Amino acid sequence: MGSDWKRVPLASALRFRKPDVAVDASATYDFAGVYSFGRGVFRSQSRTGSEFSYRLVTRLQQGELVYLKVGAWEGAFGVVPPECDGCVVSPEFPAFAINSDLLLPRFLELLLGVPAVWKSLSGESTGTNARRRRLHPNDLLRCSLLAPSLEKQRAIVAHVDAVQGAVREAHKIRTNV
Repeated sequence: MGSDWKRVPLASALRFRKPDVAVDASATYDFAGVYSFGRGVFRSQSRTGSEFSYRLVTRLQQGELVYLKVGAWEGAFGVVPPECDGCVVSPEFPAFAINSDLLLPRFLELLLGVPAVWKSLSGESTGTNARRRRLHPNDLLRCSLLAPSLEKQRAIVAHVDAVQGAVREAHKIRTNV
């Protein structure tokens, strides 16, 4: 990290989205979840509204940040990928629109894959039992992250994506031999 990295308050970079879909007992909902250890968001199961007790759920949009309140301390953060756009999550998964004038969603996703980052964010978790600690949205918004200029974020994202693409290609070649 160079001197061009600045502290970005998450209260400026993120906007909390409250649950926005009233549950209809006869409707079917496609759920998403968040893997631990910075592995991102995944498409989960479909369930009818009569199968769960939430009155409201949050419909996710591609490029938003979402995390599991009780899993933040072990890196259950992710940015919504295209295949999860339109899926819903329970109120246990806060969702945030990302201000891309401050943080690029892909750059934030890369940051959230770093254990030291998610450990620092989840330091605000509350609860007495480690497996029951919760990171509430307002606590997350009190945190900040170090990030470079948008230009540097774009360069970092391009570099990491190129390296990851090369690794995937090498793996494909190796497994097809």
